Amino acid sequence: MLRLANQTRVVRMSKLYLNQETGELMREPPFVKLYFKALSDHENLSGMESAAFIFLLSRMDANNVSAVGKNQKLEFATKHKTTPQCVTNAFQKLKNKGLISIVSKGEYQINARIASRTSWEGVMKIVIRQEFSASGAAKFVEFINE
Repeated sequence: MLRLANQTRVVRMSKLYLNQETGELMREPPFVKLYFKALSDHENLSGMESAAFIFLLSRMDANNVSAVGKNQKLEFATKHKTTPQCVTNAFQKLKNKGLISIVSKGEYQINARIASRTSWEGVMKIVIRQEFSASGAAKFVEFINE
């Protein structure tokens, strides 16, 4: 019964957020913002790093690659009242944290365990947990295919 309820919920979500003919995302589901807020907290992303990551996600192709030219970087920097060098620094910090890799100049690949293009049926449950003890804090991420 639970599996049927989950399948029904996926179909309902699909109809609300996806164009049924093209499969294009018409609007962002509410849990997406919650996921990226939790991810930002978990990875200790600064505001610029978080904005840069979402920018890369918005430009991601089917291979999880985002191409960012000089003009796009300048436009992003201007929108966020910073410099293109600060944007480059944010991309480098995302790379150092394992969220992206640099494919070539101006091409960045998003870590597929963090975000990727998929059907609603392919969305997995991600559990982020923090534990605190006398020896310090530990963070755990678990990926669950349901």
